[in-house]
Amino acid sequence: MRKTVLPRAVPARFLVVSDPSREEDWGRLTGLSSQGAALTSLAPLKVGSRVLLSWEIHGQKFEIEGRVLTAQQEISGYFTSFIFFTRNSDRRKISSFLIDFLSLNIEGASGIRTRE
Repeated sequence: MRKTVLPRAVPARFLVVSDPSREEDWGRLTGLSSQGAALTSLAPLKVGSRVLLSWEIHGQKFEIEGRVLTAQQEISGYFTSFIFFTRNSDRRKISSFLIDFLSLNIEGASGIRTRE
């Protein structure tokens, strides 16, 4: 599976919908694929939690539902989690965006790259 590595962290809001006592929080997307996203934040997320992620890249807004597959605390004190996108329609939307965005042949200019 190819993963798109973002040139810089993209600000993202997230809400833990499986825990109504938690308020909306902020983090940064550091990786994105049609299957999910890597999210780094100061707030820990529990594996299995349902989250709603919202972000914008190049004028396109996304609000995607997912589930936390992995979560770990980094030496820096930040938490990094991988969020799996649970809705097929969301995965198709992200896939279409990535194909369109990368096909514009701006990979070198934008700093966005892909890796296996």
